[in-house]
Amino acid sequence: SHLLFLSLLGLSSGFLPPYLARPTPYVVSGRTQLFSTEVELDAREFTLTLPMGLVIEDSDTGGVEVIEITDSGSAASQGDKIAVGDKVLSVGGTPCDSSDFDSVMGLIMAAAETGSVSLALGRPKGDGAPDAIPDGTVVKLTVIEKGADRVVEGKVGDNLRQVLLDNKVNLYNSMMKKMSNCGGGGQCLTCKVIVEPGTGAWPARSEYEEQKLKKFPDNVRLACMAVVEGEAKVEVEG
Repeated sequence: SHLLFLSLLGLSSGFLPPYLARPTPYVVSGRTQLFSTEVELDAREFTLTLPMGLVIEDSDTGGVEVIEITDSGSAASQGDKIAVGDKVLSVGGTPCDSSDFDSVMGLIMAAAETGSVSLALGRPKGDGAPDAIPDGTVVKLTVIEKGADRVVEGKVGDNLRQVLLDNKVNLYNSMMKKMSNCGGGGQCLTCKVIVEPGTGAWPARSEYEEQKLKKFPDNVRLACMAVVEGEAKVEVEG
């Protein structure tokens, strides 16, 4: 069956593979939430062996994009050369930047019969490209607790408080905080942290945060109200 064939390829509901050849300019047109009508992309060519470990899906801007990279596939070995949000531009030399999921899947399945797939992926380039990192991208956060630091991982789009708690960060490091915290409701201020952004489009404090933290410097955030946008240093109070 179709799903069985995908599972044999090491894919979920879509997929892809990697080896960087060279970046080349590629221009696509279409609607998008982040860019204007014409976006210049950096195109990178890959030849990937099976299983590829890529999940693809129809993009809101037209065409198909990468939505997940699994650890078990060859794409993961490419590091940041392949990332969530990359657009599939061609498969086996056949352009598909505006093709739907079924069409791209057909090209990939045909190519996969040889044991590998050649494709081009693209992402925005140039001075006008935003620095926002796609949701779901795994990023590193350097957490500072009582003068000591360690690196933890989180995903772009995740709640900062939850990422810290999931990584066993002692966010509520006093009996008072443990007893009085509001459980992430944005009321008690016990989860406030200092955030020094590294990569990604970390926004300024929201109007609500600004009201709650008006006595504190701009880099102080409520972890429960903040969303991970990229790499950063996060200093825990106390």
